[in-house]
Amino acid sequence: MSVGVALAYFLTARLSLTLLEPADGVAVFWPAAGVASGILIALGPAAQWPVVVGVVAATIAANLLGDRNIGSSVFSAVANAGDAVIVAGLIHRFCGSPFNLNELRRVLALFAAAAVSTSLSGIMGTVGFVLFHGSAASPPVIWFHWFSSDAIGIIA
Repeated sequence: MSVGVALAYFLTARLSLTLLEPADGVAVFWPAAGVASGILIALGPAAQWPVVVGVVAATIAANLLGDRNIGSSVFSAVANAGDAVIVAGLIHRFCGSPFNLNELRRVLALFAAAAVSTSLSGIMGTVGFVLFHGSAASPPVIWFHWFSSDAIGIIA
């Protein structure tokens, strides 16, 4: 399962890395967040470790093939894996399983879970950018771009 997750995540991550925000180097759209979150929401907590391993491996590989160094790649990998785990955990905690988008409250729960998880993963991603990537943008701008690209990826 980890190999399948890693492959799907890697391909969507590489696509996203072609769409970088010129000012700070953050992707403008990160559908890989939706891939990982969707798998965890659908398969439940039993899939957590295979998904985490796949996301970490794919993030590091995709970033190293781009313009990132190992430090930045590791921070991004931890942030991306945590993002998916938090979204799925919140959905399972507050909506149960199986999760369907058949009620307004469930749609709003997905939006809220995406906002919470991407807010937190954005902090970790921003720290990695500031420490290892040397972006010209300010930390709040980097965080906002991370937050919005991941949130859009999860919702899409």
